[in-house]
Amino acid sequence: MTRITILLATLYSVLAHLAGFSAANLLLGDRFDVRIDSPTLLVSVNSDSEFINGAPLPAPAPVDPPTPRKDEVIAQLSTKAPLARNSTEPRIDLIARQQAKVAPSTQAPQATQALVTLSAAEFSAAKITQARKPGPPGEAKLSLRQEKMLEKKISKWARQLTEAPASETSKRWRHKGQYYEASFTQLPPTDNMGLHRVVVDISTDNNGERRSTQMSLKKLAFSNYAQLVDRWDPDVEIYNDEMEGRFHSNSEISLSYSRRVKPVFHGAVTTAAPRVKVKNTVGFMRRDEIFKGGLHTGVRSIRLPDSFQSQLNRLDLAADQLIRIERNSHLRFLDDGRVELREEHDDSDVVHMQLPDKVAYLIANDKVRLCVQGKVRGKVLVYSPERIIISGNLVYANQSAGARDFLGLVSDKVIEIAGIEKTGRGDLHIHGALYAKRRFAVRNHSVRNHGVLNVFGSLSAGSLTATEPRYRTRVRFDQRLHEQRPPGFPVTNHYEIEQWDKTWQVGAI
Repeated sequence: MTRITILLATLYSVLAHLAGFSAANLLLGDRFDVRIDSPTLLVSVNSDSEFINGAPLPAPAPVDPPTPRKDEVIAQLSTKAPLARNSTEPRIDLIARQQAKVAPSTQAPQATQALVTLSAAEFSAAKITQARKPGPPGEAKLSLRQEKMLEKKISKWARQLTEAPASETSKRWRHKGQYYEASFTQLPPTDNMGLHRVVVDISTDNNGERRSTQMSLKKLAFSNYAQLVDRWDPDVEIYNDEMEGRFHSNSEISLSYSRRVKPVFHGAVTTAAPRVKVKNTVGFMRRDEIFKGGLHTGVRSIRLPDSFQSQLNRLDLAADQLIRIERNSHLRFLDDGRVELREEHDDSDVVHMQLPDKVAYLIANDKVRLCVQGKVRGKVLVYSPERIIISGNLVYANQSAGARDFLGLVSDKVIEIAGIEKTGRGDLHIHGALYAKRRFAVRNHSVRNHGVLNVFGSLSAGSLTATEPRYRTRVRFDQRLHEQRPPGFPVTNHYEIEQWDKTWQVGAI
């Protein structure tokens, strides 16, 4: 008798564990067939299909529920249709009792034939002891799971968007048994200095409630980064440099420090590499002493376009905005809004040109290099498919708060700092957004100068040469570049969430 009792107890324990395992998997979002047969409750849970074994689901006949006794509680659970389902699907009350002993006559005969498709969230709701009624419109925070899922999906789809009107405007998907829908509204920039944005409206149904949230995304220009590097030279170390603004590298960066000298990143640092290489160190340094704005490794790479010429061709340029440069030339900007042009090896032929009032594009022909310096007044883009050489201080004429001067330097190959014989010793100041597809270089970087290379704006490059001991580098991000870019400046294929309160707006369906 004792042996039989032990066997029965063991069998009961195994069955209980199996039942708990099935319910746990269902609550985690898996959907599979479950049948619960008892005098009290019969529920069948299946996949999202409305057909079971090839036959459509039968609609149950109307049933008047029995009058509950004191020992009964009623849990109402609807077979609400997800976004892609027919909203006229029948609703069924599931009757649960606190005690399992119920007379067979109180069970409606039609209920044994009803087959209900439930999500994990709906199935767990069958355990409640009171009917849940939708409340008035309000707010609810997104769960962490929903937040991560939406960020991942929306960011992925945003990267697939184009500015063409025919691009896809909506998406519908299912996650963990719940259906979601997102609609995209594109907001192209009004001019060549604006940024492309997308407004995303997301909605879902949850237990008789309609939930919606809205986010806005911004397509980043390369000028949105204080510094962006595609291929970090392993022989170059960040040592006595300072960065104010966000920094990104598509490859592993190297840094070193001593007890008295260290690099400092005041903004967020991201890299597609799995780590940051630290070498040639003396003493101990905490990570937050160097990465004050945080460090994130293993992020997505930001691809540099093959050529800026393709983006330039898409710009709508007026004839009076464009200045073509056909020979190797020196450009010296004057603080009255003019530019002085002379050929590289001919000082006798000097031309002074008034820059257009609104926007000026100084475009060099193929294999033409440009040397630049001076004080820039206005909104100017300088482009060379070959090389741009900075031969002296290049700063804004108006450096006060709210100034409207913008400069962009773009080269498909190299932007470089001229030799010390041209720039002179001491500090060098550069204002503007710089983009060098192949390399940003400093000539004579091994010459001991003890100066500072001050960049106010942004610097993006395929790779960087060393700057020390000639210069230690300080990059300060121009905060105006959050909302504007220099005219026609290159843009990435990367969108980021600009605004989102991560809150559902809740209302009745």
